[in-house]
Amino acid sequence: MVQQNSLVVVDPSRNRVVGVVPVGQTPRGVAVGRDYVWVANSADGTISQIGKKSLSTVQTIGLGEQATDLVESAGSVWVATGIDDTLVQLDARSGGILERLHLSSSDQTASAHAVTAGARAIWVASGAELLKIDPKGGSAIARKHDVGCCFGGVNDVAVGGGSVWIADVGEVVYRASQADLHQTGRVGLGVIPGAVTFAFGSPWLALPSTFGRRITLAELDPQTVQALDSTPIGPSVGYPPTMELTSGAGDLWITNFDAGTLVRVDPRSGVVKATIHLGHHPFGVAFGANRIWVTVS
Repeated sequence: MVQQNSLVVVDPSRNRVVGVVPVGQTPRGVAVGRDYVWVANSADGTISQIGKKSLSTVQTIGLGEQATDLVESAGSVWVATGIDDTLVQLDARSGGILERLHLSSSDQTASAHAVTAGARAIWVASGAELLKIDPKGGSAIARKHDVGCCFGGVNDVAVGGGSVWIADVGEVVYRASQADLHQTGRVGLGVIPGAVTFAFGSPWLALPSTFGRRITLAELDPQTVQALDSTPIGPSVGYPPTMELTSGAGDLWITNFDAGTLVRVDPRSGVVKATIHLGHHPFGVAFGANRIWVTVS
């Protein structure tokens, strides 16, 4: 069992833990950048800046706001701040705060829990809205509102295959245009999707099984937006279960928060290749520098 409140480093060639770095309280998102690994510590309201080779903390950056998810792109680190509902821009070299963008203009209860980069934009979820942010100007260039037929609350977002993929708490996944976020497809799931990523030519979902207390990995057809095969990957305790999803080293990797595991799945066969028992509560997961990086609270 690894240390609580840490960043765990896994070698995918051996499916073994090769490093554990202490971070702040209740770490959530993790991002692997050009020079550093970044961890969002939600309870502290801090960001840990960690050397990829040294596996040591370079500095801890205080935001004064909750930090839930983050991504490095275009020389900056972009941090979603949960209940504080802002997008904070950091300099990817110094870690200095460059800008704060307040997200929701109408919903005072909105929270920002998911952010990603792709197609020359930053994409951040704020309650029932998804915003497309210009990384150069830091301003919203497209915004999709919940209008009763679209988003009920965005759990996660991914970019790939010429589209944006939105996992919604309304038990739906939407495909949207990268240009203006208009809906181009949708699939009803009957359960709340927890995480989405785009890899190996398809969108992939981590979600609870429709039958029994299990977590499932499901592939969507990128053309029809219909569910293809699914793979059970572990037990589910709460509903909806807490999990994150990424790709790397030729496979998909899913954290199971309640089971304390990191699961590796072959996307071609659907076979679970490894279940790595970390203990405590694994959450954020990212691939980079030939390693899998997992936050554990």
